[in-house]
Amino acid sequence: MAESSSAPASAAPLPTAESQGGQAVLMNMAFARPLDSGRFYRWCYVSEDGKREQDLQEGEWLDDQIVPGSVRCDRFERAETPVADARLLAAPASLRREGFEVLEHADAVPPPDPQDMEPFFRHLSESVRRAMQRSYAREVVAVHVLDHTLRTAGGAGSGQAQSVVLEAHADFTPESGAKRLQSERMQFKLGDERPIPVEDAPLLVNVWQPLDTVYRVALALCDVRSMSSADLVRKTMYFKGRAGEVFNVKRNAAQRWYYYRHMRKDEALIFLTWSPDGTMTAHSAVVDPTDAEDAPPRRSMEVRFAVKFGGEPTAEAAGGPTRPLE
Repeated sequence: MAESSSAPASAAPLPTAESQGGQAVLMNMAFARPLDSGRFYRWCYVSEDGKREQDLQEGEWLDDQIVPGSVRCDRFERAETPVADARLLAAPASLRREGFEVLEHADAVPPPDPQDMEPFFRHLSESVRRAMQRSYAREVVAVHVLDHTLRTAGGAGSGQAQSVVLEAHADFTPESGAKRLQSERMQFKLGDERPIPVEDAPLLVNVWQPLDTVYRVALALCDVRSMSSADLVRKTMYFKGRAGEVFNVKRNAAQRWYYYRHMRKDEALIFLTWSPDGTMTAHSAVVDPTDAEDAPPRRSMEVRFAVKFGGEPTAEAAGGPTRPLE
């Protein structure tokens, strides 16, 4: 898939420490504000008889954005939040320390083809295998693709693409991540193709792959060391025939948020979405006010993976700095 032929005239080049002065940019982010009762949920469809929508409970309202007419009980507060460019860190962010890192593809990423996703999945799976072996100092014996999502900031009219998620969140709760593993629904498998049980202590990671240079609506990630379990709000998502769970994030001044400005399609972000010890990386789409308003829409592919290690952890791997949320 060809990169956009021209950038907006006012788009800035990749920043340097000299040009940006190491200053974070204030970005307007959405944080969870649950009811005192703790109720926090969203219906992702409209009932056939309309009864649920007519008999609203305390704290509920009808959505007019994501699924118009559906019931929501997940209020958010917006706050100007400092988001620093991770490119300017003294040492590059790492998956095991901050919970995320940027990958640079040595070879061109095959464009995702809805009729044949295997080349795209294989390329990213190999990148994940190498990144995980490097970060955790352990052999990776299996990389399985759980699912993938094409996202665009263009909104309606983008075909099968889904809108970006402008809420601070984490993809899985401890229970929903384990349940997703147990479902054994995989789209591609690299290495050992046997099901990966929770007992094998796998990790779930997300790879955020730009399809063009990202000139607006970047992805922000929270340093896992700055996040507390008290910052997380469990949200139930009701779909037809099933329910899922994610975490949304409450505002906390101790959190440290980062992004990579103007990521290119020869780069990708990898971040932790579930682990047996509860460590996960919160993230959100963000609008950088310093970007050009006429910039082309962001187009990206998210692919979630289950990763299984082989053998016992080495001393280096066992002594890593990531820790469960406190």
